[in-house]
Amino acid sequence: MPSPYTKLSKKEFKKAYANRRPSPKILQKESEIKRLFDLIFKQQNWGGIRGERRGTGGIFPDDWFRKHIAKAIKEDPSIAKKIKHCYVMGGTSDGSGNVSAAAEYNIWVDPEAAKIVFNSGMAITMVGWDNSYKYAMLRESEINDVKKINTKYAHFAVDIQKVLRELTFETYGFDGFDLPDPITMAIAIENSIIEESQQLHVVVDTRDGITRGQTIVDYFDAEGGEQNIRVVTKSSEKKFMELLIKSLS
Repeated sequence: MPSPYTKLSKKEFKKAYANRRPSPKILQKESEIKRLFDLIFKQQNWGGIRGERRGTGGIFPDDWFRKHIAKAIKEDPSIAKKIKHCYVMGGTSDGSGNVSAAAEYNIWVDPEAAKIVFNSGMAITMVGWDNSYKYAMLRESEINDVKKINTKYAHFAVDIQKVLRELTFETYGFDGFDLPDPITMAIAIENSIIEESQQLHVVVDTRDGITRGQTIVDYFDAEGGEQNIRVVTKSSEKKFMELLIKSLS
């Protein structure tokens, strides 16, 4: 399936990425990253979104934060085992791409960092972009359902999609938008949204060329590698919409 994101050039992607970075004062030292993790792990009552006391949970759907998780892991590999579960919005399970023929943007922008995290031993669930355009694509009827909630959150959730709606129409020929980060968050909150998933060996391609940044999913264990990632291959569109509407009400 073609992607509306490919309407932007690589230069435009890089510019957008650069603008997302926080103040250099925050990230000028590796020790600042380690300090952040130390602070998290000292909060014994903080266990991620489920409030579990056993270990620390985490939702890291953004490529910038994943990059700095990689830095922290390089400094102290034990961090990976202290995070109970990490939900990654990135990559794809079906070989599709939105910034190239094979790569999804969040992994493509820094595949070396993603590879470190994926190979760290951390418990990871990968919710690829394919889940978004297949199971979290809001068309006119779903958009109207959200608007009918008539809360400021509901209107905001639709209004901020103006550019993506235009790109979706140009690419697919219909009015709509997909929600990659929200479906990842929804799955982290409610795992029953997952209809199909497999624990699989996933390789992040760091080579130059058209496949750079691709998440290569080894479905048939051809490489005999560690089955390091739980890969979500199918989600419940109905359950996702129910949770989205509930959250915006």
